[in-house]
Amino acid sequence: MLAFVLGLVANLLTKPIQGWLDSRIRSRADHKLRYAAEVLEKAKRYKEHPEEFHAFQLESLVWMIRYTGPLILGTGILVVLTLVDREHTSLSPATLLALSFTCMLIVAVCALLITRWGRRALDMAFIVRNLPKYEALEESAAEAHPEP
Repeated sequence: MLAFVLGLVANLLTKPIQGWLDSRIRSRADHKLRYAAEVLEKAKRYKEHPEEFHAFQLESLVWMIRYTGPLILGTGILVVLTLVDREHTSLSPATLLALSFTCMLIVAVCALLITRWGRRALDMAFIVRNLPKYEALEESAAEAHPEP
């Protein structure tokens, strides 16, 4: 009896779920295509106006310094406190371990932030440098899939 009910529910829900998954896949693909077109347009603008590209690179560097600089400075202070406190032993070993773990965690977060912003700038530099290849890809994709 339970198998019959489950089979009936599965049959009733298959089409709506399949339609939902298909629409999600289509919208995700459309989003990726729009994003790629935006990146290509930015790259074309940066190629025509190098001063804008240099401003973009500088902005990426400033973002890295702005957010990771204080974190790294704070980590250095925590490390110094941990090392100084080991000699005076006013904190428990568990507290020292927690401070050390916090330092490692902050350094990992800084590395991720630097990688994220640096990767964005490096990817754009690669696209700007190889813009003719990307434009050729865009033209071949437009010929293969003309818009309705």
